[in-house]
Amino acid sequence: MILEVKNLYKIFGDNPERAFKYIEKGATKDVILEKTGLSLGVKNASLAIEEGEIFVIMGLSGSGKSTMVRLLNRLIEPTRGQVIIDGVDIAKISASELRDVRRNKISMVFQSFALMPHMNVLNNTAFGMELAGVALAERQEKALEALRQVGLENYAHAYPDELSGGMRQRVGLARALAINPDILLMDEAFSALDPLIRTEMQDELVNLQARHQRTIVFISHDLDEAMRIGDRIAIMQGGEVIQVGTPDEILNNPANDYVRTFFRGVDISHVFSAKDIARRSAGALIRKAPGFGPRSAIKLLQDEDRDYGYVLEKQKFLGVVSTDSLKAALAAGLGLDSALLDSPAAVPADTSLSDLLSHVAQAPCAVPVVGEENQYVGIISKSTLLRASPAMSQETTNPWDSGTAASSQAAPTSSGGADAWGTPDGSATPDAASSSDWLNSAPAPAPEHFNIMDPFHKTWIPLDHWVTTGIDWVVNHFRPLFQGIRVPVDYILSAFQQLLLGMPAPVAILVFALIAWQIATPAMGIATLVSLIVIGAIGAWSQAMVTLALVLTALMFCILIGLPLGIWLARSERAARIVRPLLDAMQTTPAFVYLVPIVMLFGIGNVPGVVVTIIFALPPIVRLTILGIKQVPADLIEASESFGASPRQLLFKVQLPLAMPTIMAGVNQTLMLALSMVVIASMIAVGGLGQMVLRGIGRLDMGLATVGGVGIVILAIILDRLTQSFGRDSRSRGNRHWYHTGPLGLIFSPSRKK
Repeated sequence: MILEVKNLYKIFGDNPERAFKYIEKGATKDVILEKTGLSLGVKNASLAIEEGEIFVIMGLSGSGKSTMVRLLNRLIEPTRGQVIIDGVDIAKISASELRDVRRNKISMVFQSFALMPHMNVLNNTAFGMELAGVALAERQEKALEALRQVGLENYAHAYPDELSGGMRQRVGLARALAINPDILLMDEAFSALDPLIRTEMQDELVNLQARHQRTIVFISHDLDEAMRIGDRIAIMQGGEVIQVGTPDEILNNPANDYVRTFFRGVDISHVFSAKDIARRSAGALIRKAPGFGPRSAIKLLQDEDRDYGYVLEKQKFLGVVSTDSLKAALAAGLGLDSALLDSPAAVPADTSLSDLLSHVAQAPCAVPVVGEENQYVGIISKSTLLRASPAMSQETTNPWDSGTAASSQAAPTSSGGADAWGTPDGSATPDAASSSDWLNSAPAPAPEHFNIMDPFHKTWIPLDHWVTTGIDWVVNHFRPLFQGIRVPVDYILSAFQQLLLGMPAPVAILVFALIAWQIATPAMGIATLVSLIVIGAIGAWSQAMVTLALVLTALMFCILIGLPLGIWLARSERAARIVRPLLDAMQTTPAFVYLVPIVMLFGIGNVPGVVVTIIFALPPIVRLTILGIKQVPADLIEASESFGASPRQLLFKVQLPLAMPTIMAGVNQTLMLALSMVVIASMIAVGGLGQMVLRGIGRLDMGLATVGGVGIVILAIILDRLTQSFGRDSRSRGNRHWYHTGPLGLIFSPSRKK
């Protein structure tokens, strides 16, 4: 016995132990949900699955079958009970031990295929081995062999979206087979396919099982499918296992009305084959041996009161004899072989009952059934064939009828408003009015009276005082901290400025054009070349390089802070609930509001300008990193975990690659916000193109302001296009590495050809 389930429970919800007092009283799943709010997934399930069998778990929607299969590899944690694989209870092993079990002993095929869209067929098939740390050459060789088993070796370099549904499921099956598991779990693996393709996949599975005996746990709601491929079937209802048996046992001896109704209307003539109903011990078997001739055969038939016998030689079927044919051979002095009849002919073991009817009806005796290499399986008589068609037309009450209730609720609405502004009454004293020091004089305060129609005449909450006091306190007590923050920002900013301003303009323009070509396209390289020449020609080169240094410094720190923060918040809902309001405030606060506290904490100049830019531009990359990771389909996460992915492998091999387009959109937005904030930060003595615009406005010099504005627009367009190009995957580059395209591709191409 390779897999055993003992007294297994799964209860969904908080504090699931609350449900057991109702379970012990025999409460149903619906009653438990009503009383506790807990959902009963699996109830006291026990199964013993033999090595090498196809074990099918069936049930209606909500019966617990999909929960059960996920309990077998702990994709869902059991509440109570044992799941024993090769003598080890996997419900009690550590996370690392569980990953080893998933990587080496048990694999899974999913209804939704769950193929990684960023990987080709070969890499998808090798995915489980990659997680297990198998060397590249070895895993590709084994993956190709698995693809050969399912007939897809010619599609190794195709991508999932280029395949049909049936082909994608074959890849999913190959991925599971590639690790050579002892146990294969299949969760309604063929239910999403068209009927014809589904039948082909069922045949493929049966053929694979014939060549490589594995233990397969197959989840299905298709009765014909279950009876066609299953050695044994378990029927589930309300989380409980109702009956376990062979298709024939369940069909002929249903445990209750639920099972009986489940099997109602089954056309067993298309489900069962000859081997399923053949009876090995029913006929008179004549075993050919030296000295055993017609006389001995006649005596055997007379002793068993039979008219016909079935001749075997070392389990191989030779033919049918009758009493009359044996007597004729004996009279002619011939051997046993001469007594063999032409009819009935043996039928193959996989002959369906519908095709078997005519053979049995026309045969003078029970029809022999043979397997591969003419191995004797048994015989089928007319009475056996009739008994194989149980009375499935009996009318029984449908056990699943249930009423439904609907309820609706209205959301209350409210509205309100008030006039928050008013004009105070009062008059100046004559002394004040006649004073020559009118700037320092003030009217005598009028008596204060609360006016219900003007409630906000006087400030109730001195927020401005609190903020000022708070910032003063922070400055006085944490000045060394803010000076420390300046150091890395100043270092990186200085490095960028020295690099960009230290290169001669023609060299810098050429380098930027080549980078644009490498990242994007030759056309983008040419556009960058022309645009930068324009910036230099209008006299904005040095200011543009300062602005670019400011933006790149801010972007670098935003990525270093925002990407890990976004990953953490995507994985921790509790942390996300705390940080999300802060991100909301950061995104909705006007840009100018940031300048005052930054000046008080950091002073003025380029470094404070970078700091305020980081704060202003950070939220988009954090939010879109969270969004990108959360948008990774749950079935891909589940598939990765089923093959033993560690949290780190899940992040770097699945979540980040699939989230990258969304993350790059966040980088793009952060970059654009950084550029806009650098311009606004010119108000606190930040240099660059923003300073040109500010000076132009201050002097009413529209020419100077226009030069600065044009430079900003050109930089914005270039940076926007380049960051968009970073989101390209290998497929858009013709399935090549990034260094195999652009100018680097021209350099490496000759060496690759050699």
